[in-house]
Amino acid sequence: MTKSNMEKTTRAKRVETNTEKNLDAEVLLKENQMLKEKLDSLEDKFATLLGMFEQQSKSQSNSNNNANAQDEKEDMQDNLNIQIPRDYNVVITSLFTGKMTLKANNKRIPLPYFGSTMPVTYEDLTYIVANHRRLAEERAFVINDDNVVKALYLQDFYKNKIDANTLQNIISLPEDKLRSLYDSLSKILQESVIDLVIDKVKSGQLADRNKISIFSELSGKDIDEIIHLTTAK
Repeated sequence: MTKSNMEKTTRAKRVETNTEKNLDAEVLLKENQMLKEKLDSLEDKFATLLGMFEQQSKSQSNSNNNANAQDEKEDMQDNLNIQIPRDYNVVITSLFTGKMTLKANNKRIPLPYFGSTMPVTYEDLTYIVANHRRLAEERAFVINDDNVVKALYLQDFYKNKIDANTLQNIISLPEDKLRSLYDSLSKILQESVIDLVIDKVKSGQLADRNKISIFSELSGKDIDEIIHLTTAK
């Protein structure tokens, strides 16, 4: 092969190589473009799905809010629909460990000790609740009539059944239920429980050291020390 022919062959190979490289580059550009288009499509789909999810969540939230508002409206309407005569007798019970005197209209209603029960007229009770709203909400005294509770807008504070027996028997509950019940009580009722526990320890009805320790922990009071000090007097 002559030198001229060799040069022609070399140039041809170079052209062929460059052509292959150009083709490879074009293929890569096309593939990259296809990948970009697919990625853009996926992003659009994701954005659409995200928008649908947010709209659904918003609709669900609005639906729940509307349902809650409707429930509250119905509760208020139910309360308004309850008609109770002024002279209707209602039984109330003290859950306060001590003497409590409630003010009605130009009269006083004594509840001298924990568990003491007194019948009062509905009219007097409306004055009592108005004068002692916090005591009514924290259930220092309980109203033993569901319709009256609703009529006085106290049903939100009566979701758990709490009465004198509930508090008296708290010492017999397993530890987990004891803690749960105590934590659910109002501040006034928690103090009543501790007073009852102290009385039961003094009388020998409660000798379980573990439970005494639990009540001390829950209340932040040293029950043994309190008993020691009150006994010393």
